[in-house]
Amino acid sequence: KDILSLDEKKPYKLRYGKKEYKYSRKELIENREFNSGVYAFKFQPLNELIHKIESNNVQKEIYLTDLISLFNDNGYSVEAVSPSKQHVVMGFNNKSVLKEMDAIARRLVYDKIKDVIVIDDEDDFFIDEDVVQEILMMDSLGIPLDIKIGKGAYIGKGVKLNYNLTIMKNVFLLGNIKLGKNVTLNESVQMTCFYGQQTEIGDNTEIYRGNIIKGNTIIGDNCKIESGVRITGSDQYPSIIGSNAVIKGLTYIFGSRIESNILIEHSVILKKKIAKPENSKLDIYPIRFYLPDAEGKDAVKEL
Repeated sequence: KDILSLDEKKPYKLRYGKKEYKYSRKELIENREFNSGVYAFKFQPLNELIHKIESNNVQKEIYLTDLISLFNDNGYSVEAVSPSKQHVVMGFNNKSVLKEMDAIARRLVYDKIKDVIVIDDEDDFFIDEDVVQEILMMDSLGIPLDIKIGKGAYIGKGVKLNYNLTIMKNVFLLGNIKLGKNVTLNESVQMTCFYGQQTEIGDNTEIYRGNIIKGNTIIGDNCKIESGVRITGSDQYPSIIGSNAVIKGLTYIFGSRIESNILIEHSVILKKKIAKPENSKLDIYPIRFYLPDAEGKDAVKEL
C-alpha cells in the first residue's frame, strides 16, 4: 500500500550513509525480495530505539520494520540473511497453507527415520520430535530396531518405544508410555495417561484391536489383551496385571491388581485383587462373567 501510494512519475529517494538511492515505483513493486518478519536484536539498541517508531505510513500503523532505518540512522549495523530452506519462514493465514506446513514437518521427520524404521504411509503418521531423537539414538547402538508404524498412527510426547515393535493402523499413544520388546499394538488401540502417571506394557505382549488403556497401568510380560477390553488406573488405584495373563471379551478393569496366570473374560473388575488359588492345578486360572452388585435396581422394571 505504501508503494502504490507513491507518485508514479517521481522516483522514491532514500539516503544510506553518505549515498542517495533512487527507485521507481515499478522497481519497488516488482522487487522479489521480501521481509519474513523474523528478527534478532541486541537488547541495548533495541531498548534505545523501539520507542521512536512512528506511524508515518499510509495505514497509520506501528511497524517493527521501521527499526531497520532507525538502526541505520543511529549507526548500528543491520544484516539480512536469506534462509537456506524457504519453509522455515513460511507464514499461514488459512487452512491450506497450514496443511502444507504439516506435510513439510512430516516429510522432515520421515527423511530422518525412513531407513531406520518402517512407516507404512509416509503421508499419514505423527511421531513427536523427542521420540524421533530416541529412535535415532537407539539406531546408533547398531542393533536392528525392527519397528513398524502403521498408517495414521500417532506417537506423542513421552512415549518410549522398544525393539521389534509393531504399531498398526490408527494407533494413538500419548503420555508417559513405556513399551517392552516384541510388543504388538493392533489397529485403533488407544493408550493415554495424565501428567505424573505411567503406562507400562511388558515384553512379548499383544494388545488387540480397538482396546483402550488409560492412566496408571502396568501390564506384564507375555500377556494377551483381546478385543473389547478397557483398562484404567488412577493415581490412588493403579491397575496392575501380572505376566501370562489373558483378558478377553467385554471386560472392564479399574484400579485392580491381577496376579500372573489369570484369564478374565466378560467381567467388570473394580478395585479387586485376583490371584490363582493355592490349591489350583490349572496353568491359567479362569475368571468369567464376574459382575459387581448392581446399584439402582429399584429403577429397573420389566417392559
